[in-house]
Amino acid sequence: MHIKDFLTEQWMNDYERKAVVNLTDTSSVSLSVNDLLAFEPSFLDGLMLDYGWITGDPVLRREILSLYADKREETLTMTGGALQGNQMVMDLLLEYGDHVITITPGYQQFSDYPRAKGCLVSEVPLEESDWSLDLEKIKAAIRPETKLVIFANPSNPTGTWLDPACMEKLVEVCKVHDIWLLVDEVYRSYEDDEISVADQYDKGIASASLSKPFGLAGLRLGWLKGNPEIIHRVNVLRDYTIISGGPLGEGAAAVALKHRHEILERTKAVVDSNCAIIQAWLEKSECFSCVLPKKGTVSFMQIPDCLSSKQFCQDLLEETGIFFVPGACFDKEGYVRLGLGKKHEDLSGALESLETYTRRYLKEGRGRRQAQS
Repeated sequence: MHIKDFLTEQWMNDYERKAVVNLTDTSSVSLSVNDLLAFEPSFLDGLMLDYGWITGDPVLRREILSLYADKREETLTMTGGALQGNQMVMDLLLEYGDHVITITPGYQQFSDYPRAKGCLVSEVPLEESDWSLDLEKIKAAIRPETKLVIFANPSNPTGTWLDPACMEKLVEVCKVHDIWLLVDEVYRSYEDDEISVADQYDKGIASASLSKPFGLAGLRLGWLKGNPEIIHRVNVLRDYTIISGGPLGEGAAAVALKHRHEILERTKAVVDSNCAIIQAWLEKSECFSCVLPKKGTVSFMQIPDCLSSKQFCQDLLEETGIFFVPGACFDKEGYVRLGLGKKHEDLSGALESLETYTRRYLKEGRGRRQAQS
């Protein structure tokens, strides 16, 4: 199978470790083992590092199921992060020639992985003024061979959140055409106004993990929630690919989920504080603008339109230590991805440095995009 380079992941791999101020990370403040031990001091005592429970530790499964209205055991299985969960669903559902609909700007896995499998992919653009979704564009993209609609909610990089009412309208569209709906809910914060697609639609599948609002990306632990038919098929595939998540990661995940209210409240406080600082700065900025999201830990910030996002980000990192993923990695020039969930020693100062640098950068005529012929 030939697949395109994953631009965002490669950019992070190439440049992230050089960052002094990382303003582009999509996760929240990371938890340490000591943080988890503070919640439950004995959770590592006597832990045997065997395969553990093949389909997930019962305590962990119970905590995950508590996040959903449908608490049937057969609607849940464990994966190696949401990324693997998405892949496994696409591997099982999609065949050569199937049609897939996704939303852009979005996560590259949702478009180029189906293409690598020989599927046709339609990319429905969000409304650039506020990154909202026009459902009529989804309807217009549907074909007789459409098998799957896939996107993240909230999204990466725009932070777009489709609320339950909007999701219900999308579900009705998918029902009419008998289309599977795979929603990556990795940025979900499990607040009362959020409903999983797995609780809205029989052919709705939710992927999720502890990587983003929970700050536990290093666990590489995720899950799929949905139709028992597809969950059974995933479990068969898991025997060929993952076997089990292992007791160490699953034990840590169970502790985090038991104490999710404290963890998610901490994340919300950090995001709210950062957004307040960013919004005050944006109101004065001459170079940048951004629609800050209602949910999630990521947004898409507009930069001066004349600039090459890649060149600007490279020069900015080299000369100031401030790090962004360029919009070009999402096939969308004129933007950089702005993370909202990390604590910074001096966010206001970093933003002021960013503004000063960019004004000088523009004045010097650097980093301009080549004119399109």
